[in-house]
Amino acid sequence: MTDAARPLSELPRSTVLKGLVWSVPAVAAVAAAPVAAASPWVTHTVAFRADSTGTTTAVGSVPAEGAPADVIRVNSSVGPSRTPVAGNLSATGGGTGLTISSRARSANYGGGSPQTVTLTFPVPVRDVRFTLRGIDTNGNAGSHGFHDTVVVTPSPVIEARTGTVGNATASSPLTVPNGEASGSARVVVPGPVTSVTIALDNQAGSGVQSIVIADMTYLGDLGQY
Repeated sequence: MTDAARPLSELPRSTVLKGLVWSVPAVAAVAAAPVAAASPWVTHTVAFRADSTGTTTAVGSVPAEGAPADVIRVNSSVGPSRTPVAGNLSATGGGTGLTISSRARSANYGGGSPQTVTLTFPVPVRDVRFTLRGIDTNGNAGSHGFHDTVVVTPSPVIEARTGTVGNATASSPLTVPNGEASGSARVVVPGPVTSVTIALDNQAGSGVQSIVIADMTYLGDLGQY
């Protein structure tokens, strides 16, 4: 009878110990294999501290406990057929929102020269969420009216909306139907991204336009700092 066919109690002690010597290290090697731990993603709430120059300003973030605050650069540019107006790039709601405002130079303006606001983050971030408020239309002023359109880049996901249509993309701008009251939308840019751009344009007219970017949060990778 071979050792393999004999009961364990009948095997010589040296044979049993020999088998244990070869089996234990195999289990130990599996247990010792390191498991890579993912860096935690922490929520940052953006605190807008903007001036009214319409140029460049700094924005801060209020991070979750244990994460450093970010300095986010905000760059605003106005297309050649538009001009900024008073209140452009003004912080609102105690820093929870940022108002952007501009108007077309010509009453015959039909779009194509938007005001853009770009927020640049110091490290790649994800799930950039914010609400776009005050999207509306005023056709009663004729050629001096306006009809807001908003495009977000990279393309966002619409999480919730009130009174608005469109996907906030170049092919489907976020807007309100004719005659509708002011609308809003809560959007998220999944990322990872290092910048987000919001472009405000007008379908027709030269009336003063104004929208608010509000309640912005994002997730930052703690391992990036």
